[in-house]
Amino acid sequence: MKIRNAQRIAVLLLALSFIPQAWAQLEFTISGGDIRATPIAVVPFQSGPDVPVDVAQIIESDLSRTGLFEPLARRDMLERPNDPALVDFRNWRSLGTEQLVVGTLTNALGGYGARFALLDVFGAKTTLNEQMAPVRDPRALRYTAHTIADKIYEQLTGFRGYFNTQVAYITAAGSGKNRTYQLLVADADGYNPQPVLTSRDTIMSPAWSPDKKQLAYVSFENGRSGIYVQDRLSGNAKKVLSEKGINGAPAWSPDGRKLAVALSYERNPDIYVVDLATGQKTQITDHWGIDTEPDWSPDGSTLVFTSDRGGSGPNPLVRAFGPRIVAIHDLTAGLGGDAYRLARAGYRVEGFERDPVVFALLESAWRAAEGVPAEIAERLSFREGDGRLALESLGALDHGVYLDPMYPPPKRASAKPRRELQVLRSWLAPDTDTRPIVE
Repeated sequence: MKIRNAQRIAVLLLALSFIPQAWAQLEFTISGGDIRATPIAVVPFQSGPDVPVDVAQIIESDLSRTGLFEPLARRDMLERPNDPALVDFRNWRSLGTEQLVVGTLTNALGGYGARFALLDVFGAKTTLNEQMAPVRDPRALRYTAHTIADKIYEQLTGFRGYFNTQVAYITAAGSGKNRTYQLLVADADGYNPQPVLTSRDTIMSPAWSPDKKQLAYVSFENGRSGIYVQDRLSGNAKKVLSEKGINGAPAWSPDGRKLAVALSYERNPDIYVVDLATGQKTQITDHWGIDTEPDWSPDGSTLVFTSDRGGSGPNPLVRAFGPRIVAIHDLTAGLGGDAYRLARAGYRVEGFERDPVVFALLESAWRAAEGVPAEIAERLSFREGDGRLALESLGALDHGVYLDPMYPPPKRASAKPRRELQVLRSWLAPDTDTRPIVE
């Protein structure tokens, strides 16, 4: 494997023992490197004709998916030993193989047993040689194979293997009103998928509890996002919270007693911690930026999360309105791009478009849009007409007004509208009454 380009990764770390406003920013730089996949050969295990599972192939696939190992194709093997004593290291050295796995499968007394060995080819020595516990169901040999791969991975990398684990994921099928979502659990290699939840409402962000007995996830039941926890044994699900706006990105604390989440019911998304026993919420961040995707340190004392507060800075629209404004009247909605960005940042936005043709295009596109999060859709609305009429009732200090004509007269070349707006302008009548709105 090669890391070709230097990347700068900004990570925000928050010490939970401090006040919510106290945060520190750490910056990591990956400046390069040339990591080579280790050549390895997994020889087909010797077995009888009644063994239905290719254990060696499962081990090879597990190791290959990590990107850390490059398996040798079976057709290129010069020999196929099943015991360390039968290995001719010269054959494997000539192929450039550095690590070698051999083994046997037996079926005795109604149980299937496996023995394997890991050998260092250039060191000409055996580094692992183990007998696995027998299993009665031949289908369980898949898990025996995953366990062997775990042991090999840990021996060669120093880190625990993860092949004998499960993964939770979301699928979607169909379209429009017939779209169906499923939360499934499968083996780490995708084998044996089992549905946990099926719904017409959007499901997202599954997260395992530390003891793997519960799953947290986000569901948009009745068009409103909420965070749920399901018990894997009983199948019972409990709603943890469903505030206005965004309820997202649940992450379990290491002790399994709390969830770190992203909520926007105060305004824009911030990080909160929810006590699962009491339901009490503690706000951790309070910032104009969008804070989301929290995760815990192993000891539970620190949270890491992603935010747009770093890098090139906040969206200039968000920066212009600031944290005190909660509702915005967009008097020149146009095709709705700026209104959507403002709603995504947490503001309630009402967009006005005076041109009936542009409004028809906007309304048609909005109705046809798929995948717009419900919390954004409920904060955003469009109306045909002159937005100045709405200003007559505008008196609240927490309301703002946004003006940005789609194609104002350019004063310099860099101010020309985008090409699609130039085409639209050539098709529509000139926008002659922009100035009265501004005035």
